Amino acid sequence: MGERIKSLRKEYDFTQKQLADMLNYGHTAISNYETGKNEPSIADLIKLSEIFQVSVDYLLCKTNIKNPYLSTESLEIFNEFKSYFIGSPIRRQRLLRDFMQIFINEGKNYDIDDEMDNISVKHLKVAEDREEYQTKKSNN
Repeated sequence: MGERIKSLRKEYDFTQKQLADMLNYGHTAISNYETGKNEPSIADLIKLSEIFQVSVDYLLCKTNIKNPYLSTESLEIFNEFKSYFIGSPIRRQRLLRDFMQIFINEGKNYDIDDEMDNISVKHLKVAEDREEYQTKKSNN
C-alpha cells in the first residue's frame, strides 16, 4: 500500500509535506505510510481516495482499477485537468491546489454550485461590457 500511495503522490506531483498538509499531519506521517512503518486510518484512506480520485480498494491493492465508478466522460475531464495542471507554471499549480483544498475541505459546508453560478454571472457581465474593460486606443 505504501508504494501505491507514493506512486500516486508523485503522479500528482505532491511533496510529502503537501499531502500531509491536506490530511492535517506532519510530513513524517506520509513518509511512514510510504515505507510501511505505519498505515493510514480508515478516515485517512477515504481522504486519500478523494484526493487521488481512486477507490479505497485501489489504495489497499485489492484491485488495479483506479476508480471503477468514474464514467468515461468524467475520466476524460479529469485527465484533461491533470494534463493542464502538470503543464502549468508552479504558481498556477499552487492556486489550483488551493482551490482543490477548498473543494475537499470546505466544499461540503456550502453550495459550490451557487458559488460557481455567481462566478459565471460575473464573467458574463464582463463579456457583455467588454468594451468598457478593454484598453482604450490612443488617437495620436
